[in-house]
This record gives sequence, C-alpha cells and structure tokens, in this order.
Amino acid sequence: MDLQLYRRTFLAGLLSQFGSYFVQSSQAVSAAMPSIRRDLPGLPLKVGAKVMGLGHSFVANSGYTVIYPGNPTPRIDIVTANWLGTIGPLRNVDNRFNLDCWYDPTVPTKAAVTGRMAGAIAGRGGEHIPQTLARLPWYIERAPDIIVLDIGTNDVASDKITLEDAIARYEALLKPLRDAGIWVVCMLPVDRIGHSVGAWPASDPRHVLSNGLADYIVSVDGRDGVKVVDDREVLSKAIAEGIAITEDDVHLNTVGQWLRYSVLLPILRKMVTEGDFYSRDVTLANLSPLGGFLGEKGKRFGVEGVVADSLVATRGGGQTDRITGSKEIVSDGLERQIFTIDPTDNANDSRVCTLTLSWPDMDLEKLGLSVGDWVEAGFDYELSESNDWLGLEFSLEANSRPAICRYAAVGGMVVRLNATQNGPRLTAPLSGRATIPRFRLLGSDDVAVPADYFRSSLRPIRLHWNKDSSDTLVAKFSPIIIRKSTDPRPAWNL
Repeated sequence: MDLQLYRRTFLAGLLSQFGSYFVQSSQAVSAAMPSIRRDLPGLPLKVGAKVMGLGHSFVANSGYTVIYPGNPTPRIDIVTANWLGTIGPLRNVDNRFNLDCWYDPTVPTKAAVTGRMAGAIAGRGGEHIPQTLARLPWYIERAPDIIVLDIGTNDVASDKITLEDAIARYEALLKPLRDAGIWVVCMLPVDRIGHSVGAWPASDPRHVLSNGLADYIVSVDGRDGVKVVDDREVLSKAIAEGIAITEDDVHLNTVGQWLRYSVLLPILRKMVTEGDFYSRDVTLANLSPLGGFLGEKGKRFGVEGVVADSLVATRGGGQTDRITGSKEIVSDGLERQIFTIDPTDNANDSRVCTLTLSWPDMDLEKLGLSVGDWVEAGFDYELSESNDWLGLEFSLEANSRPAICRYAAVGGMVVRLNATQNGPRLTAPLSGRATIPRFRLLGSDDVAVPADYFRSSLRPIRLHWNKDSSDTLVAKFSPIIIRKSTDPRPAWNL
C-alpha cells in the first residue's frame, strides 16, 4: 500500500475511535483497534533515527517554550535541554539520534503555554493515558522511529481505577504504536514516596497499584516492538542511600533522571547505529568567529592562564575560585580550551559558582542569515568526574538593536533550580555535546520582531558548579560550531 494512503487510512480509523476519548475518572480504555499493521523496521536503525518522548510532565520537563509579554511583541525563549526531563539529557550524551524540536504553536499540547514544541519533546503536564491516546494520531503522523513512552502515574494518582483498568489503558496505547510500525521504549511509573503534596502515605493503596502497573510494563519487555526501562533497582538503591531523586516526591530531579538514563541509554544505543546526526566538522560552513580556538589573546576576568583568541572568560561576581585556562592541541588548526577550577574560599551568597564564556556579537546580515533561516549550534565538552557540576548552558540570544531580546534558543545541560538541586552524579568524566537543535530565525508573522544580531557578548556559555565542592574541577571545550541549517520539519512530516 502507498505510504501516504496507509497513513490516511490508519489515522482515520484511529481518530474515529479515539479522537474524542478523554479522561473519565472510573472508565477503562477499551475499543477496537485499526486492522492495518505495518512491519517494524529492523534494528539497529540508521543514524538520525527520530526519537520522541511522549507522555506527562516528566517528558514535558525536557524542554519548553517561555513566552514573555512584550510591547508591541513578546519575547520567546526555547529551552531544549532540561536535564530533569525524560528526553533532556539524551542529545547531550549521544549524537546519533534525531532529537530536533522547535517552536510550533499548532501542536496538540498547545493548551499548555510551555508546550508549543514539535519534534522530539511531546509531553504535557498532568496528562493521563486517555488524553495521550486522544492526541496520539497527530504524533503517529510525525512518523517517529522510536517513542519513549512515559505515562501512567497520573492515572494511578487521581483516577479511581483498578490494576486491570490501568493495564487496559496502557495496552490501548501500545497497540496503535505497534500497528504503525513504531518501536516503543517504556518507562516505568515512579512510586510517590514522601510527605509532600502529591505524595502518597505509606498505607495508601496507590502504591500497590503503581507497583502493579510497573510489574505489568516489565512483563511486556521483549514483546514485538516493545522494550522496557526497568530502573527500579537503581532508584531504590539511591533512596536507600539517602540520595534525593525527586524535586517534590512526585517529579524526578536531575539526579533521578540521570539514574534512569543509566538504564535507558544502553537500550537506545543498541537500537540505533553509532554515528553523528549533527556534523562535528568545525570547518563545515561554520559561522563562529572563534574558529579552531587558536591563539592565546583572549580576555580574562578573574581567570588566570591562557584563553583562545576572541574568547572572553569571566568568573562570576563575588567568587574567589582559582580558575586557570590552558590549551590542548586536537589536530592541525584545532585546539581545546581547558579550565581547571579550584572552588575553595568562595564568598558568594549563592552556592552556585559560574564561569561565563563569550565573544563579540554576531551580526545576522553579515553572517548571511535572515528571517526564516534555520540555525544549528553545538560544541563537544568534557567535565571531570564530580557530583558538583550544576549545569552547562549554551544559548544563542537573538536581539534587535540596541539590545532588545526577541528570542533565545537554549541547549546544553540545564539543571533547573540549581541553587537548591544537584546535577548528575558522575562516576566517570562526562564527554558530551552541548547542542542547540535547529531553530528558525523568527519574524513578525511568528509573533516576534525580526532580530539583527546574536548577542554573544553577554552569556552564551555558562558553566556552573557547587561553591562548596572539594574537588578540583576540569572542563574541556572543543571549538564552537554555529551554522546555517536545513528545515527539520519535513523529516517529521510537517
């Protein structure tokens, strides 16, 4: 059957049966599924396989849009690498997946102000399984290769359902995804243990229901098209050791998500061939004025040692850390910028210390960029083994003159509330890639005034750590890539 005809037939059947299916407090999901069944693609999938996170707030926390009121137009910030989300860390630790996501006000999550994203992040806070089912046809039409499914805990929390009801709801999601030829990687519901609002008392029967649903999901591991991330052992071990894995006894914090990733990543890596979805060739159409990080004439403020030409390294205000810059040759014409940090004797009130890297502003017209163009950016990094890293943010802020921010795209390792919460617990140095996935230069038709320049002289790269760390911290940065890119939407059938 022709692929487009298949999609129309399949989605019409799914929409007719589930398009108006919303949460009913005591109603289980049961309905006939479309009869058309598409073969699953063989594993491993090719580099650039599209991975989509689908589900509730755990997915939504991976990235979001923030739209600020403006006069006459608002400012739009796009955050794509929140590490306490199901998808947030993934693009930082492996470059083989297509995890593109971009601002799009037409997606089915648009009822949530922060949910105006299409692509890899398809989460909606507070969602129950029937609500996910109701918007599923739109996401199947995007034809992801893999869906990381993170759903079910809200059904347990506030719907008066039995375990059989919960299983029926979950099965109602799995079947159309399998029939559409999409691989599903299932995350388990996280039991709500604690005393905060939203947690469940020790004697609450919802613990039994949540654990029963988790047992069921584990039981379908190995079913045709289904893989399961059984993270119960790593999370239970952390809890037994007194490690906080949630923000509020409900939502995982960065540490909790990182522990899940220790189980999720090996599964996804076996499913997709190793390689680079985004090119790491620094010489390929690179618009960055920093080139290969050559030379030692960069500026230093509160920093010792050497800094690459045109780069500005600035220690945060009120800090007394000793930060020393050095260089490392990678190959002919390419060097790495290294910073060694001794965080002792800090006098700042916040526990968060910061090193900012910046460079001269980049005029969009001189770069050959204009409204409607798509841009991508990234750099490789390595952070030494420590539990005291509190984030590595990479942002491109588009301004109109004299200095009015119109929109910003943020990637890297974003640790939300890092003044009180910790970053990932590292048992080895972290080699990653701070990526800003493809974003569009917005214009008046996009509820934004066209920008004139990237304000890279402000704070495009910010490295954070705990001021009370007793570790000697080392951060290594490879040359930055900023390039005109291609439109990501056709790959996602948009």
